[in-house]
Parts: sequence; C-alpha cells; structure tokens
Amino acid sequence: MRSFRVQRGVVAFGAASASTVVSLPVPVDTARAFPRLTNVQHTDSGRDVTGLAVQRNDDFGATVGGWNSSSFSLTRTSTGESVDHRYYWEVWEDQTPRQAEDGWHVRGVLTTTIGAGLSEMTSGVFPGVENYTRCVPFICGLESERTTRAWGDACITVDVDVGGTVTAKRDPSGPLSRMSFTVALVEFGSKWTVANNLEQAITGIGGGIFSLAGAGSLPWANKFFMPTHRASDSLDTIPAISLLMSPLSGDADTIRITSDVSLPLLAAPAAVVCHVAGHPRLRVEHRDSDQDGLAELTGDEVDVSLEESFDLADTGTVGTTAGSGGLLYPAAHFSYTMLDKDTIRFRRARVEPNTVAFSYQAIQLPRIPQPGGGGMVRGNAVTATAIGDGVTATAHSGG
Repeated sequence: MRSFRVQRGVVAFGAASASTVVSLPVPVDTARAFPRLTNVQHTDSGRDVTGLAVQRNDDFGATVGGWNSSSFSLTRTSTGESVDHRYYWEVWEDQTPRQAEDGWHVRGVLTTTIGAGLSEMTSGVFPGVENYTRCVPFICGLESERTTRAWGDACITVDVDVGGTVTAKRDPSGPLSRMSFTVALVEFGSKWTVANNLEQAITGIGGGIFSLAGAGSLPWANKFFMPTHRASDSLDTIPAISLLMSPLSGDADTIRITSDVSLPLLAAPAAVVCHVAGHPRLRVEHRDSDQDGLAELTGDEVDVSLEESFDLADTGTVGTTAGSGGLLYPAAHFSYTMLDKDTIRFRRARVEPNTVAFSYQAIQLPRIPQPGGGGMVRGNAVTATAIGDGVTATAHSGG
C-alpha cells in the first residue's frame, strides 16, 4: 500500500574507531534513495552514555560516505574524543510507479570540505540535474575540526545552484576551522511543488521572531521544509546555534523563525535558508512547542506524542531545537527518531534541567495509486522496534 519506503535506526560509535558502517535491513535503489542523520542542525545527540560532561566541536557530528544499495558509512573527526556518540539515521526511498511525476531522482550524495579560514564552498557537480528549481538539498551529516565549543563555526546554509551544484555558507567573522558536510540532492517529479533557496537574515538586538515567505499556497498538511541556518561565529552560546523553525500558524506561505539571542550586526549576518517540497498526497504533521503550547524538552530523553498516528514504514522526521545554557554543549544537541506510530523521541547526552524549545515534522510520503486504478504500490516495509533506549530497524514484508 506504500509508494515510498523509510528505513531507520540508531548507531553508536567512536570509542574504538572514528568510522563505522551501517547495514540496511532492506536493499535500496541508490538512484531513488538517500541516507540522512536526522538532526539537521548538529547531526549528533552527543555521547551514547548521558552525563554532565561538555564536548567540543570536533567531538560532534559525522559525514556520510560509501553510499551503496545495502550500506553507508559514518565518519567522525579524527581529533574528537574517543567516546561513543549516538546517531539516529533514516533512509528515504522512492518506489512510485511514475518516478518522473510522483517520485524523485537522487542526483547524488556528496561530501564537501570547507577549508580553514573559508566561509563558502561549492560542491562538485551533481550529475543529471534537469531543473535546479525542482531540487532540494538534504544535509545528511556534517562535522567540524574546531577544538573549542564554537558551533557557529559549523552552522551552514546550503543553496542549490543553476549548474547542478550546492553552495554552503557560514559566517565569516570568526577564526574558521576546517569542516565537512554531506548533501543529498533530490530532484522532485512534476507533480511536486518545490520552493528552494528561501532566505531570511537573522539580525538585531534581543532576538525575536522572523518570517520567511515564499513557501507557496499548498497547505502545510501537504508539504514539508528542510531548514538550514548559519550563526555568528563570534557568538557561540546555545541560543545562537539553535533556532526554532516551523510553519507560521494559519499562513501556508510563511515559515516562522524564533531566535532567543541578541545577534550582532555583521557584514554577513546570521541567516536561514529553507527548501520546501509538497505533493497533494503528502501527509505532514507540523508542531512546535512555542505556537502549540507544548511543554519544552527537559532531561536527556523525551517522548513527544503525535496528534495523529503515522505508519513508520513511509514516514520520516525533520525537526529543530532552540535552547539556552551558555556553552554547555550538548544541552541543545537533540536528535530524534520515530519511536512508534504515535511518538517521536528526542534525545541528547546532557542531563540537566535547562529546557529546549522544539519543532517537528512527521512526514508521511505520498501514497500513489497504481496506473489503471489498481490500488497502491506494495513493497517491503520497515518498522522501528524499541530496544532499551535505542531504536533498531526491522524489516518485514507486506503493504
């Protein structure tokens, strides 16, 4: 009954090796599938064992490589601490009968390095791009070699370029360290609506609420967005490196951005760049703790109940967090996963009472009738089963 498939899992590594290989429960078509770490802001939830220890930039994050039909690799910075960190991942795959209409083409999964002292870098060319305005870049992972707690150094926005490349930018004001990021470039079919490269500067004194227009008229129940943001490298407190982003209530065209920090007026200010994709058969639940009056995240692991139930086999997750806590990394480094059909689990490594605002998008990918009206596409499904306080991917057949 499904036209797309989502696989998910969790992996912890770093104590014995700076890299690991993740094997998929079910093989995929790499021309139609891509892997991603779920935390688009930090791509890491900190140490696998919770505590009060603080970490540096080079302790966090990972890039994605070795992508093939049955596995992918994760690689951390070699200078980071030799302690296991926890990563939640998903793989999204198109299995539609009409790929050029209702599906997508994955034009590649590439890792790009931004050298020390550089604030901007363009990726290699993603082959086969036909129309860059129909493309969305998904940040799959990132890492920084900075040996201090200065995550503004690793906060990047990404834009899709006309030539089939992706350009990443970060604030140029600080002593920038070498960093790398992995992006999957996805070109959507003709029945999707796409609005990419939407940008809003985040400036001013005392923080505030900003609006990013251009998402289009399709209701938010039928579209999702991929958020990216760059933050001031001279202001690395947790509020500066974590922004809350979600649809503006009652406005299909606008994304609401909440900043709780006073940002200096820079030559190249902090900014948000978002990319929106929608389909009439897409089903999305958007919520955030600010607009919806939900309790903010506290402690190290919080299960958030969804308003509606979702099928884990074709539902992915995207979220943002905005916290307080000075430089107590990883106080706002929450990652997340679909725990079951009714629940998203948010998890960070730091045990402390400070609260963190959050947003989530539960994204059930479109279910497309087969040509001739013969129901939906059937295929192998993947569900998530709780094991301890982690999640493992378990394959099963059926529709």
